[in-house]
Order: sequence, then structure tokens, then C-alpha cells
Amino acid sequence: MKVKNFIRLDSTDFLDASEPLAFRFDVGRASLSGARTTPQGFLAIPATLTRAGVLEYTRADGTVVRELRPPEEVFKADSLASLKTAPVTEYHPPEQFVSPKNIQKVSVGVVPDIPTQKGELVDGEVIIQRADSIAKVNAKELVELSPGYSCSVENTPGVYNGQPYDRVQRNIKYNHVALLPANKGRSGNDVRLRFDDIFTPVEASNKQPKEIAMKKIKIRLDGVEYEIEVPEALAAHILASAEKLEQSRNDAQTALVERDGKLEELKGQIKVLTERLDAAEDPKAIEAKAQERAAVVEKATKFVAEARFDGLTVGEIKRQALAAKKVDTKNATDDFVNGAFTMLEEPKRLDSTVKPPSAKPNAETKNDAQDKTWRDSREEMIQRGLNAYKTFE
Repeated sequence: MKVKNFIRLDSTDFLDASEPLAFRFDVGRASLSGARTTPQGFLAIPATLTRAGVLEYTRADGTVVRELRPPEEVFKADSLASLKTAPVTEYHPPEQFVSPKNIQKVSVGVVPDIPTQKGELVDGEVIIQRADSIAKVNAKELVELSPGYSCSVENTPGVYNGQPYDRVQRNIKYNHVALLPANKGRSGNDVRLRFDDIFTPVEASNKQPKEIAMKKIKIRLDGVEYEIEVPEALAAHILASAEKLEQSRNDAQTALVERDGKLEELKGQIKVLTERLDAAEDPKAIEAKAQERAAVVEKATKFVAEARFDGLTVGEIKRQALAAKKVDTKNATDDFVNGAFTMLEEPKRLDSTVKPPSAKPNAETKNDAQDKTWRDSREEMIQRGLNAYKTFE
């Protein structure tokens, strides 16, 4: 469940927001032009109440933070509607908010209607109801307006109309509008009481616009390096963003190369498998394989007693035949097995009693070997050849 933040005043929820809230006083020269007296004797004054743009706020430690009031937030219907019936005060109340508990003590008037947009300004009307406050306004002791409101703040920096900012205000809800003396402006000379039909400040401010410090930086985008000039306050942020963007581009290119490599590898495997499948389905190839197996089975049967070769490959049949002749093929290659199996070809049968021609026996050569048949001698020679590879291991 999402917990919402409330500002609670005298058991009344003034604001419902789902973001952390901040309270702001935007002081500026709000306007009084064409002032009139109501039938009740109150002073009704057209007024520029606030504006969109970048405003500066001073933290408790003295540092300054710049916050953007975006037009889409300032002119949002529910935000403008919160100004209707907002109390008008002299200065901001010490409690910050105006509530039923302190309204009689701090209120000197009211904003009667929902204001409207005029460019980047919020134009409306204030009605001053207390006699002492009317006198101060007529004497131009109170000439500026400062709305007090709550908002949520996003820590998102940027540049608005050439002005850098550190944060953005959202969900603006107004509580009151304060009357202030001259030269208290934060919102600038456009936000003021209008005593005439010309938008000129009642009293010019001595505050000079702050010069924006610029810095040249180099960034790389899409492999191309650019040198640009940006506000110094945003340089680090822009560099980090550009670096992150370029890294994402490089990662995407690397992933694409790897994908293409794997695709080519798969294509090669598919080609090999296709060729094997075509060969396996070729009637001539099938017939040749069958003839080869039949020949190997026929030959191996001569060496393996009670031979059963069902379910064995040609290579396994050959190894079985070689094992029967005591040829170790455990670590032998297929090439060796094929060659050794070829050597197992039986010689023409000879009468085992016939002996090969030999020299006449004498005392030096006569031994048991003379009694061996020709077949036994040949078999011994073949066996030595088949096991000769073991001497190289």
C-alpha cells in the first residue's frame, strides 16, 4: 500500500501528495493596477500573483539552490484553483500555514477568484479588507506579493530558457498570499502590485541578474567528438550522461557483432547437417553403407566366435574383431582401427603340414622355430605389426 503524505491543519488535510513535500515562499513584486474600492469599502486590486520560471532559494547553510516552476505545473487547473479564497496576509505567518486556528490573527484580505495565465505570469485579483493594511498599500509600504505554497521537489537538473536549475517543483498547492514591502523580490519585477496600467515596478530593485558561468567540454556521441559550451553547473551532469549514452551505444554494437558471429556459426552448422541429411537420404549412399556393413560383418564373423553384431556401428564391429585377435584398441584412433582391421584379412589357406623352404638344418640353425608352420609364422608377424603402435605411447 502506498503511503501518502499529508499536511494536517486543525484536523483538516490541507494537501494530499504522494511525493515528499516542501513549503515555499516566492516573493516578488506582485501588481496593483486599476485599484478600485468595493461597495463594502475594501480595496480590490488586479495583481500578478506568481510566475513560471527558475527561482532561487537559500538553504539554512547559506547555499543557494535553483528550482524550476514549469509552466505545465504553474498553470495546472487544480493548482490555480487552490488560489481561490486563499487568505491575504501581511508578511508570512510564523506558523507558515494559514489555518482556522490563526486566520483571524493573520488574514487581511482574500483572493476572490481563480487567477488566469498571461504568458508566464499568473494574473488575478486580491481584496484587502483591513483598514490599516489598505492604508499601507495606498502609502506604497506594501507593494509586493509572495504566495505561500507546498510542493513536491524532483532532484532533476536542467536548463530553462538559458537558465540552469537544480530541481523541479511539482504538485503546487497554494495556502495564502502575503503582502510585503518593496525589494523583497524572488520572482522578479513582473510579480508585483499594479497601481497603474503600465507594468513598471513601483520601486526598482538593485539586484543585478547573476551571470551564468559557462564551461567548454568535449563529449563523444555516435563515435564523433564534439566540443560544446554549457553552464558550468551542468557540465558534470552532461559529461556523465554523454558517457553513459556512448557506453550504451558501444555495448549495443558489441552485442550485435556477437550475435552476427553466432548467427554465422549456426548457419555453418545448419549447412553441415543439411549435407549430412542429403547424403543420408541418397539411395546410392544408403546402398553403399549397407554393402560396407555387410562386408565388415562377414569378415568380422571369421574372427569372433558366436558373433552378434546387431545394434553395433561398423567401427564397433571392427574393434570387436580386433579384440578377438588380442589387439588393444582402447585408445586407438579410427584410422588405426580401419588399418588394423584391413590387416586381419585372412591369407589363402595352406596345408598346415607344409613347411616353407628353408636352408638345410645344421647345428647353428636348428631350433624349435623350424617346426612352425608357414601359417603360424605369418600370424605372428601380423600380430607384431598390429601391436607395434604401443611402443610409441
